[in-house]
Amino acid sequence: MKEVLETGDLRWLAFLRSHELAFNAELHLLQTGQKQVICLPDNGTELGYGWFLTFADSEAGEWNLGHPFGSPALYQKSLDFFPPETVFHLLIPTEDFSELRNLRPLLATAEKLIWHKDPADLDRFQEKQFPSEIFPGGGEFRIRCLDEDPSLYILENQGGFIPRSYLMAGDSIASMVRVIHATAETLEIYIETVPEKRGIGLGTWLLGNVINGFRTAGRRLVYVTSEENTSSRRVAEKLGLAQYQVLHRCVFKRTPSPPSNMR
Repeated sequence: MKEVLETGDLRWLAFLRSHELAFNAELHLLQTGQKQVICLPDNGTELGYGWFLTFADSEAGEWNLGHPFGSPALYQKSLDFFPPETVFHLLIPTEDFSELRNLRPLLATAEKLIWHKDPADLDRFQEKQFPSEIFPGGGEFRIRCLDEDPSLYILENQGGFIPRSYLMAGDSIASMVRVIHATAETLEIYIETVPEKRGIGLGTWLLGNVINGFRTAGRRLVYVTSEENTSSRRVAEKLGLAQYQVLHRCVFKRTPSPPSNMR
């Protein structure tokens, strides 16, 4: 992991910290400088409405993201000031979507994304817990943990967790849990199991072990799934994770109007 000093606009950081679970990714990326994150309008946190825009490497297949806050009637006006001819994937709270759709009827849901969290009382997990190293379905599988991930930026003194955990079948990776966003309170993960090893509970078991380690570190797991990904949602359900946020992903591109003398 790459430890860095905190960066970012102090106004934006204060807002994101006060809404850490809802904006965990934006907080992580802004304060570490791992990606460019801006607030639109610049004084939106003072006005009480706006968007946090995250700029990605589109050539690497990543998405530019827009995550709003405040009243839909107010933040929708800022869509007219998004960077022109640039595709953004808007993340609209489900409780806002109907109102926003009435104001912006061309917006359509590409998918719904569900945020889950570990609901445990973290104060109960002060002593080190040592999970079993062997998968109960057979001794073929063992956990391998890596305490380094050069692609993950974290703030100084915010380590103390394992960024990558693998379930190994011999010398081959069967399943993986990787931390993709880290804040003072949360650790968001990505999980994947190789196709030929799916359906036997490897990912669920590995993530259960990882959660214990996160709890010991005093951090709350965050896990995002698509509503359509039933297998990922089953993992969350089996582990007792609690849904706390549902966002509609909508594709948006602002096309500037032609000059009035060309109409």
